[in-house]
Amino acid sequence: MKPIVDYKRFLPHKQEENSIISVTWRQNLTIPQSVLDLLQEQSDIWHQTHSPQEDKRYLHEQQFELFDTELAKYNHPDYQLSDPEIAFIIKGTLHFYDNKKYRLHAYCIMSNHIHALIQPIPGNEGIIPRLQDIVRGIKTYTAKKINEKRGKSGSVWGKNFYDSLIRDDDHYYNVLNYILNNPVKAGIVDKWQDYKYVYWNSILVDRNDSNNG
Repeated sequence: MKPIVDYKRFLPHKQEENSIISVTWRQNLTIPQSVLDLLQEQSDIWHQTHSPQEDKRYLHEQQFELFDTELAKYNHPDYQLSDPEIAFIIKGTLHFYDNKKYRLHAYCIMSNHIHALIQPIPGNEGIIPRLQDIVRGIKTYTAKKINEKRGKSGSVWGKNFYDSLIRDDDHYYNVLNYILNNPVKAGIVDKWQDYKYVYWNSILVDRNDSNNG
């Protein structure tokens, strides 16, 4: 596939045409700065000791494991994303951009972070939006609405996000199951179908299966 962009902050990011992408971003004040510094250090060391052509998959997996482990330990001191009024804002925004900027395969809104499975699609001019622009747009709009709802100002989201290109069918269904079962893993519900803030588009899932079968 033709690369659209390959870039990094403390987490490496890559996007390709027609790719399905797993993306996770977090609420502000939910991971200590020491952990963010460690992620940055890991990334810097990797890029100093590896060539740009080398597969970054191991780095992605290593960093996401630390990222996800730390997310489970902390919540925002004032409010949670799974509060009904806030979750309503996030859900509405994710669905608003469906079939405009991406195809929305699945998402899960947890107390302090969001997992989504999306496939960026061409806009009116035939240009596929960059993932960082998609995430920025969602963050910007939801932050504004969440602050309006709370009657406050300030940062809602952490600066960075984690993403991973879906490689094949097995990877797709592993990621899908991970997203849907996040509230089960957290001990919130016994089965994902009982969680209010999880979504999957079964039509797209079936289409992905048939296209790759």
